[in-house]
Amino acid sequence: MKVPALPQQHGWSNAVSFFRRPGPRNLFGLTVRSLWPVPAGQGELPAMECLWLPYYLVRMSTRFGDLRAVKDMAVDGWLGSAVITERGPDIQFREIGERDLLPARLSVEEAAECARKALFTLFLRGRAQLSRPTVEEVLETTLYYHPYWVLYRRMLFGGGTGIDLMDAYTGTACGGQVRHALLNALVQWHRSSAKNSGVG
Repeated sequence: MKVPALPQQHGWSNAVSFFRRPGPRNLFGLTVRSLWPVPAGQGELPAMECLWLPYYLVRMSTRFGDLRAVKDMAVDGWLGSAVITERGPDIQFREIGERDLLPARLSVEEAAECARKALFTLFLRGRAQLSRPTVEEVLETTLYYHPYWVLYRRMLFGGGTGIDLMDAYTGTACGGQVRHALLNALVQWHRSSAKNSGVG
């Protein structure tokens, strides 16, 4: 299906190379020297897939004296964390498998409120209280998706399954907030899949 999304600029081979990089999570390369993941869903580990986490692009009008401007905010569709973004032009309709789209927890209205509060806080911190810009109104809110590579691997100790992430748009590591949001979305996604298939 076609949905607004950022491009997946880093493919399978780039993701495998990224996950092979030595670091604390893989005992500085000891556990990933022979990393050859298979596509997820085959019941084998290590496995890898690209999943798309929901975000909202919230366009807001601001005013500072006689000057008016428009700010774009990217709001995580799970935790509601919001940052100013300039990635709007990269968000285009793209063909993505419906199975790979993770669900959003926040509604459009909730995302807009998160963006408003975050932008107001940024303005409050950046200027003296009497001269700060004001947030006037929400002009547009668009649901879009951000791609992340997910590596499922068997943990060295305990026998559980570990998850590593790479941003498939920027090719960089993911921070704690993204990891938290994606893990929560994955849990909800699996619950919904099990319910729809009559499992449990």
